[in-house]
Amino acid sequence: MAAAVGLVVGLAGAGPTGALVRSETPAVWQVAGVGPGQRSLDIIFTVGGCLGPGARATVREIRTSVTLTVREDAPTRGGLGQACPLFVGQGTLHVPLAARLAGRRVLGQSPVGSFIPTGLVVVAGKLRYKVPRLIGFAPGDARRALASDPFHPVVTQRSGGRGMLQVIAQAPAPGTPLGAGGVVRLRIGRR
Repeated sequence: MAAAVGLVVGLAGAGPTGALVRSETPAVWQVAGVGPGQRSLDIIFTVGGCLGPGARATVREIRTSVTLTVREDAPTRGGLGQACPLFVGQGTLHVPLAARLAGRRVLGQSPVGSFIPTGLVVVAGKLRYKVPRLIGFAPGDARRALASDPFHPVVTQRSGGRGMLQVIAQAPAPGTPLGAGGVVRLRIGRR
C-alpha cells in the first residue's frame, strides 16, 4: 500500500494541496481517417476520468512511414490522491503532415480494440457509423481504421503503377452512414 500512495504522490506533483498541477501522459489513440489531399491525419484519443480534454501530437515523417507520438492532458490536484469521474469518451485531433500520406505506414497507434466506435450517428432512429476517408492509407492502416467500427472491408487490387501500395479508391464516399456490417469497398494499387 505504501508504494501505491508514493506513486500517487509522485504523479500529483509538488503543489499546494488542492492546486491544479499540469502534467501529460501518453494517450491511447488511433487514426480515424485521412484528411483532404492526404496532407493530414484525423486521430481519436480516449478521454475521461482524469484524462483530457487536450492532446498534442508530434510527427516524424520519413519516406516509408509517419510516426506519431500523442500525449494528452492529465491535470491533477496537488496533495494525496484524487477522485476522477467514471466516464470515457473520445477526443479528436487534426494532425497536419509535411508531405502527402501516399501509402506510408502510420506508426505509434494503440492496440486495436482500445476504442469505442469512431463515427457513431443516429439516422432515422437507427444507429449508424460514418465511413472514414481512407484514400492514401497503406492497406493495413485502412483495415485498422475500419476495425474500430463494425464495417466489412472488401478489397481489390490494381496491378501496375509505381510508388507505395495504398488505397486509391473507396465506396461508399467518406461520411456516408452505414449500419453494422456494412460493406466498404477498397481498391488498392500504386500511383
